[in-house]
Amino acid sequence: MQRKKNWKIAMPIIDNDDIQEVMEEDFIIKDDTEIELRKIENISLENRQAKKVTINQSIFKNVDFNNSEFKGIDLTDVIFEKCDLSNVDFTESVIYRVQFKNCKLMGINLTESTLNNVAFDNCMARYSLFPLLKCRSVIFKECNFDSADFYKCNFNNVEFINSSLIDIQIHETKLKDIDLSSCDIEGINLNIDDLRGCILHPEQMFYFARLIGVTLK
Repeated sequence: MQRKKNWKIAMPIIDNDDIQEVMEEDFIIKDDTEIELRKIENISLENRQAKKVTINQSIFKNVDFNNSEFKGIDLTDVIFEKCDLSNVDFTESVIYRVQFKNCKLMGINLTESTLNNVAFDNCMARYSLFPLLKCRSVIFKECNFDSADFYKCNFNNVEFINSSLIDIQIHETKLKDIDLSSCDIEGINLNIDDLRGCILHPEQMFYFARLIGVTLK
C-alpha cells in the first residue's frame, strides 16, 4: 500500500489559446534557440544537435528525437506525449513543470540535470542515465527503468509508483522516505546504508536480507 504523501507536483502551465502549431519544414532548432507557445506533432527531429536551447509552454506529440543531443536544455511548462527520446542527451539540463506521457526514453542521458515538478507516466526508460540528478517533486508512475543508472542522485519528494526497477544502479543515493513498495526491485544494486528510511513491502525484505547474509524464516 502506498503511503499518503503530503506534497503534489505542479502541472505544466500552457496558454492553449495562444499556442501555434508548427510544421516540420518550419521548425528550426540550433544553439541558443528559444521556443515558446508551440505545438509540434508527428515530425522527426532525429540526430539533431543544439546547445542551450530554451523551450517554454509547448507541446510535443508523437515527435521522434532519437539520438539527438541537446545539452543544457531548459524546459519549462512542456508536455511530451508519445514521443521517442531514446538516446537523447539532456545532460546538465533544467526541467521544470514538465510531463513525459507514454514516451520512449531508452538510454536517455540526464546526467547532472535538475528536475523540479516533473511527471513520468507510463514511459519505457530502460538503460537510462541519471547520475548526479537532482529531483524535487518528481513522480515516476508505471515506468520501466530496468538497468538504469541513478548514481549519487539527490531525491527530495520523489515517488515511484508501480514501476520496474530491475537491475538498476542506485549507489550513493539516499532513499529515506522513498516508497518502493509497489515496484519490482529485483537485482537492484545499492549501498545498504542508503536504504535507511526507505519504505518497502515485506516481501522485498527477503532480497535485501540475502544481500547482507541474513536468513528470514
